[in-house]
Amino acid sequence: MAARFDPTEITLAEVPGSDLKKLVLGDLTFIDSSGIRWTAPEGTLTDGASVPRLALSISDGRFDAAFLKAAVVHDAYCQSDNMSRNPPFQSRSWRATHRMFYEACRAGGTPWKRARILFAAVWWGGPRWGDPVAQAAQAPPDLARIGLSATKHWIETDEPDLDAIEADVGNREIQVVQIHALQMQAIRAMVQGNSDSALSSLLAADTDIASGLAAAPNDLMYLNLQAYQHKNWAMLRPDDRDDRLALAETLFQNVIASEPNDPGALNGLGSVAMLRGRLAEAKTMIRKALDIEPGYAAALHDLQQIEDYEHRIGTD
Repeated sequence: MAARFDPTEITLAEVPGSDLKKLVLGDLTFIDSSGIRWTAPEGTLTDGASVPRLALSISDGRFDAAFLKAAVVHDAYCQSDNMSRNPPFQSRSWRATHRMFYEACRAGGTPWKRARILFAAVWWGGPRWGDPVAQAAQAPPDLARIGLSATKHWIETDEPDLDAIEADVGNREIQVVQIHALQMQAIRAMVQGNSDSALSSLLAADTDIASGLAAAPNDLMYLNLQAYQHKNWAMLRPDDRDDRLALAETLFQNVIASEPNDPGALNGLGSVAMLRGRLAEAKTMIRKALDIEPGYAAALHDLQQIEDYEHRIGTD
């Protein structure tokens, strides 16, 4: 059967003092292609398609009409602001709920490729409940942004189905978390003056990154991670610093050539500029990353570092 909404038009009201909106003038029900009914009760709170902005086009916002009804129903089942409405809140599995979101996006008029990118975004960053293994495997938001950029580019070029997207995210989560953990171990060791430990961690990360790039030489996630890896090597080995930073910059630029709105690469260019002492350039690139993802913790941290330094030396 054809999936459909009942009613076909909805009304949302502003919630004073909040960026949320509230469903008014009745319930909204989505009947999926299997005939299963998903109902957002009147009063459901929504922040629209609360996915990374990388998954949205420049013109589309969180409340775009093509996926607004899908977002409202999805939020009824997994947005924490609707916790008191139980059911439907978390009354079905997170996997089924995110799958429903894709089907509802399509029923609302979202083009299939955009719908799959939105699906990938909620699979990367959406809530997971009743599933400790999946919750533990989920990448933190900053790493999910790097992974989503690669998944988005892959969807645009290879047109995978939903099963393949789920598998892609699952595999990437393992790799990005593992590599990032090694990189952070190296940085902590450098701060502590333990160069041997830092060297061991960076070499292990090099092996994992090389394995990923051997399988997919143009993969944006591994290119991003390799670029950050060169930046880390530059900090560990000052005699190789300039060459490593140049390699990092080139890789970040290659990522941006394929995905201009990749926040990880934009922030990476800012980090490289910061290490080279080009602070105005660094702030420009980091702010570009934050324009795309205002909650990007690593970019906020780097920008704060620059501003604190400028304050100490009395510059703007």
